[in-house]
Amino acid sequence: AYRVTYLVRHRASCMNLRDDSSNGSQIADASTMLHGLFDWLPTRLVAFGYAMVGSFDGALTAWRAPHEKSTQTAFEKGELLLRRVSTGALALFDRDSEDLAERAVRGARAANQLVLRLGLLWTIVIGIMILSGGSI
Repeated sequence: AYRVTYLVRHRASCMNLRDDSSNGSQIADASTMLHGLFDWLPTRLVAFGYAMVGSFDGALTAWRAPHEKSTQTAFEKGELLLRRVSTGALALFDRDSEDLAERAVRGARAANQLVLRLGLLWTIVIGIMILSGGSI
């Protein structure tokens, strides 16, 4: 169901770009809302994982800071939450001795390591659930 809502949302947004029919716009809005609702739990699980494998204080502070607007869709709010929490979990601070390109490379490496640690965390969690026989 998650993948189907993603495909419908993507197709409706592409069709909406080609022609300005109100029917295509309504389908795009409905599919975006439905996909945002399906995306709520995975977004929070990934954000929690970022907090666990990154800077917990930075991620928690970013999670608590409400930056969403009431006019945004659930999908957009989830994307903004992940962006804020992942940036907070990275905890990159400016160094006086580096230029913008060096900071970008350092940030990309830190983001790659954060995602790898998150993958390792979920691998361990799923492995424990499998070995316990699903009794958790």
